[in-house]
Amino acid sequence: MCDRVAILQQGKLVDVKPIGHFTQDSEQTPTYRIEAQPIEEALDVLGQMEGIQRIKLLDEALIEVTTERERVPDMLDGLMQHHIRIYGVQVVRLSLEDRFLEITGTGRKQIG
Repeated sequence: MCDRVAILQQGKLVDVKPIGHFTQDSEQTPTYRIEAQPIEEALDVLGQMEGIQRIKLLDEALIEVTTERERVPDMLDGLMQHHIRIYGVQVVRLSLEDRFLEITGTGRKQIG
């Protein structure tokens, strides 16, 4: 069973870390997926909140929000105060492949 990952790029060792460190980047602000309805109103409410770094509509009921962990309860409370129904909230974790692409600089860069 593998417990560490080594990243090689063009024959050079880029990094070696435990697998958990590659999928959990403590330096980045966490991103959350929120399933909510009505989605248009949820986008409007979230867009007016402070402390939210990025909002992205994924589909007709799913929004991705980048914000500090401490802001999540206030964010959800604000949505509920506007009678927006929340069906699920989950933290987005980068896959090992996502982290590899990020570390090597070969992945797509998000503009937030």
